[in-house]
Amino acid sequence: MKIASKSILFVFLVGSIILLLSNSAQPGVWSAGGGGYHLLFPEDSLSFRKIQMQSEKIAILLYPGFAVVKGEYQMKNSTSDTISIKVGYPVHGIYSGNDWGNINQVTFNGLYKLKTLQNNKEVPILVKPINEHQPKTITYKEDNWYVWENTFLPNTNTTIEVYFIVNTNYASIRKGYDRNDYNAFIYLLESGSVWKQPIEKGTFIIQLKDGLTLKDVKGISNFDWKSTVLQDQPLLVSEKLYFSPTPNDNLVITYGKKITAFDFEKISNNYKKYFNEVN
Repeated sequence: MKIASKSILFVFLVGSIILLLSNSAQPGVWSAGGGGYHLLFPEDSLSFRKIQMQSEKIAILLYPGFAVVKGEYQMKNSTSDTISIKVGYPVHGIYSGNDWGNINQVTFNGLYKLKTLQNNKEVPILVKPINEHQPKTITYKEDNWYVWENTFLPNTNTTIEVYFIVNTNYASIRKGYDRNDYNAFIYLLESGSVWKQPIEKGTFIIQLKDGLTLKDVKGISNFDWKSTVLQDQPLLVSEKLYFSPTPNDNLVITYGKKITAFDFEKISNNYKKYFNEVN
């Protein structure tokens, strides 16, 4: 199956905080895991903005070297038509943006073991990427996607759930000629603007795992974060109400240190345990 090269984007994965310093070298976050929920095919373009994302809840378990993510989306089809749309997540890609006049670029790589449900029923993946583990080389081909189909019944609310694991260990943050090898996780919210607006409520939850503390967080997007503790582990929570996402709503967090001899394949093969945990 060919993926249209000029697709309408709806990404659920993010970037843009530590990207703000102008310099002669282009700043950015690189290989920070990620991907996103995209509208893919031209034949679906008539459905553009007919479906409203009423709410989204993003839960992130942040481990040294990787992150486990669950996205839960309440979608509303207020039309009298049944709308079926092929959607997908890229395993890797490049996002370019412009913040306060400063060019930035996010290259993401390493989204794996994707699972999606619609109204509590698992949706079959129509296309899987070539390699479901960490690839030896980064390529940006049309066959490095997870693709499935969602159907929205007329005048009906639909719950979409998506689970995946991302490799955050090989990320780097560049500001000018300086480069830091922290772990980094990105979640692109701004492409949610392709849905019918506004998003009535967004909830974002980040829990630090395996000994990570707030002191290990090197930088985080300027949301209204509230910190607490759950099961002796730090928890960050933020909400946005009635918003149409822009680059300023994107989320990025950098943390920890790069792990040598990191075995992401072993981690990803244990995905069922982590998906149960993020629930």
